Amino acid sequence: MQPVQELLGDAGNRRVLRAAVGRLVCMRQHEQMSVAQATARLRTSALPFLPAAVDPTGRLCRRQASNP
Repeated sequence: MQPVQELLGDAGNRRVLRAAVGRLVCMRQHEQMSVAQATARLRTSALPFLPAAVDPTGRLCRRQASNP
């Protein structure tokens, strides 16, 4: 697998991002797209650079920021 493909995760994530870029390219001059709209269907569990946090029940959850 190539480095860019590894960074973007699985084929589903790449398809979601490719579709978002296609929508962005087809937009007219004053139309807008937020990052949230572009990444709405992105699966963060498939992104290798995001560490997964597991709660005591074994489910994936958001990792809480630790205060020093």
